[in-house]
Parts: sequence; structure tokens; C-alpha cells
Amino acid sequence: MLATAPARAENPQESPVPASVSATTPVEERLGTIRDGQVVVDRQKVIAAALAHNEMLAASGAMKDAAAADALGAWRGFLPQLQLGEYFMRSDDALSSFGFKLQNRGVTPLDFGMGLGPSGIQWIPANINDPGETNNFITRIQLLQPIFNGGMGFYGKQAANAAHEAAGYKHARATETIRFHYLSTLQQKLIEVKNMVRVAGENIKLLTAIDTPLPLASDFDEAAAALSIPVEMPAFFDVTAVTRRSDILARRHEAEAAGKMVGVARGGMLPHLNLSLQKDWYDLDSPFGTNADSWTLGVYATMGFGVQNLGELKKAKAQSRAARYMADFETRQARVQATDAWLNLQAAHEKVLVAREAVQAARAGLKIVTNQYREGLAGMVDLLDTQAYATQAEGNLVQALHDFRVGLADLEFNGAPIVAVTTQADNPTQPGQ
Repeated sequence: MLATAPARAENPQESPVPASVSATTPVEERLGTIRDGQVVVDRQKVIAAALAHNEMLAASGAMKDAAAADALGAWRGFLPQLQLGEYFMRSDDALSSFGFKLQNRGVTPLDFGMGLGPSGIQWIPANINDPGETNNFITRIQLLQPIFNGGMGFYGKQAANAAHEAAGYKHARATETIRFHYLSTLQQKLIEVKNMVRVAGENIKLLTAIDTPLPLASDFDEAAAALSIPVEMPAFFDVTAVTRRSDILARRHEAEAAGKMVGVARGGMLPHLNLSLQKDWYDLDSPFGTNADSWTLGVYATMGFGVQNLGELKKAKAQSRAARYMADFETRQARVQATDAWLNLQAAHEKVLVAREAVQAARAGLKIVTNQYREGLAGMVDLLDTQAYATQAEGNLVQALHDFRVGLADLEFNGAPIVAVTTQADNPTQPGQ
């Protein structure tokens, strides 16, 4: 049987993986401690294992890393870009051939159609009109620096930053969801199993007709512990705090990113100004040769506008509106969810109070009937019925306490942290009273 270790206070800022857990730790010990041939589950270790191995959380982390990479790459609109290149060209075009020789600083009178003929220096058209095939190797280093791009770099960087923030909040929400699912599902199943074992113990008493106050098949009296745990109802909650919920913050940053993309689309319709600094090395015979060299400095402006630019701008504006609408709707929806969690917590608190009173009454009744049975004033059937009722009451208390704890977690999960705690809670009753 799996059993839960006593709950501990949890600091969400701490690392989810305990220092005692390593890659060489046995699988069972990653969930708890091995005791008497069974695994006593530790809540912190189970959550840590889920956070370390959950595939959806890993995917969320990868998306966060991808968004961080996009934010880094968005600096391209501001920083210079260095390009290295090696080019080979071969041509029999007269102009290209003359240009190749000129780039290599190797032009001679022959290249201008002049040459020695029968009558001395004369015009030879073939020398310039039909130079034959010529090779040219160019080694180039080029520095490109954006100067003005219509705001595309500025808004693109802001959009990438907002998308990165949104991915971070989404990843945080995924972590919160895993923690909450542990409370609302896995722990619930463990409690059901333990209660079934407790009921089985009472059935053993029924079949054997052995009257013993000792519990059977249970190493921890959770009902007794439940009576001693203070259950305090928060005085109120801050419904406006839902705007700081991780998924709502993610949606807001997504809306911000969509808004910045409008600036990017608009920048595509404005003039762009760029600087280029280029250094070339030329050689007619070998790559990476340095037969000659040159440099070029240029500042050039470009502007392009077409129907596609108008379409992209309209699309960006529509997507920005949609993102804002979704953020507004999900914020209002989060307020409703937080209010619902608050009302459910109130109901769970009342159930705990009722369940504790029922346990106290059932234990008192069991004590009376047990004494009557020993004195012959009550029959076996009456005793067994009273024992079954007491067992059921204790199970109801454990369930009610679990529902209250889940209610607290649900309230925080839905973005409404506890603001204050009153003293109007029921006073804890010590076990056995």
C-alpha cells in the first residue's frame, strides 16, 4: 500500500528537486522512503519527480527557450552584420572580362584593342571585342549596419521580448498546474486507498468477533490526526489579484506582442536606410588570392510598397484586436473562477466542521455502546453497527479535510491568494477526546 508522509510547508521559490534526489537514486526512493517493504510516499518528492519528468512541462520549457532565442535574434535590427564570402566567376563577356582585369589592376594597352601589327602599333578590334574566357576570384568581407528600417527593428525587438515573457509565464502556469493536479487527483486516490484499508480492518473485527481498540492494516490514524489539524478559513480574498495569475500575464504579454507586430508591419511600408562597408580581394588565378584589392563604402535607401504590405498591416491590426479581446475575456473568466473557488472553499470548510462533530459524536456513541456490550446491555449487532458508523464518520472527516486542502490550493491556483486568516475557525480537538 502507498502511504503519504505528513504534509510539509512548501516554498514555491525553492528548487522543486530535493538535493537528496539524484540520477543514481533508486526509482522507489525518488517517490519517498522504503519502509517495511512498502513505499511511504513523500509529497515533495512526488511533485519533484513530476516536474522533472513530465513531457508536457518539458515541452513548455523548450518553447520558453525558443522564445528566448527569438528575443536574442531580434537584436539583428540594431546590430551590424558581418558577411564573409568567396566568389568565382568565369565569362567570355567582353565587358566582364575587361572589368575582371581592371579589378585585378592588370589592364594593358592590349585590353583597349591596341597591339603590334605589320605597320607597328595599330588597332586590333579582336583584343577588346573577343577577349576569350576569363576567370576571376573575389574574397569579400562586408559589414552591414541598419540605420533606419521604419521601426521594424524596434517593434520587432519589443514583440520578441513580450513573447518571451509570455512563454515564461506559460511555463510557470504549467508548473503550477502539475502541482495542483497532484493535490486534486493523486492525493485523493491515496486517501481513498487508506480509508478502504481502514474499513477492511473493521470487517476483520466483524468476521472474527474480536473486540480490540487497535487499528488493523493501518500504520497511521489519519482521522485522529485530522481532528488535531487547525482548519482556518481565510477572511477574504483579493479577486483583483487574478490579473497577476501566470496564464493571464502570459495572455497580456501575447496581446502586447501582437500590438508591436502592427509597428513591424507598418515599418515595412516606410523607407529603409542601411550602411555597407565592403572590402574585396581579387585574383585571376586562385581563390583567396590577393593580386589586387579595393574597398567600398555606401549608404543606400530602399522603399517598397505593395498590396501585400497593406494586407500584412490589416492582418497585424486584426490579430492585435483579437489578442486584446481574448486577454480581456480570460481575465473576466479568471475572476469568475476565483469566486467559484472561494465559494467551494467555504462549503468545504463547513463540511470539515460538520464532519468533526460527527466523529466526536460517533466516538462518544461507540464508547457508550462498547461499555453496554461489555455489561450485556447491548448486542453484537448494535456494537458492529456503531463501529461501522464511527468508521464511516472518520472516513468522511478525512475526505472533508482533503477537500478543504484542495480548496485552498484551488483558490491560489485560480489567482486569488489568501490575504488574511481569521480566528473564527473551529478549535482543534486532540485525538482521543
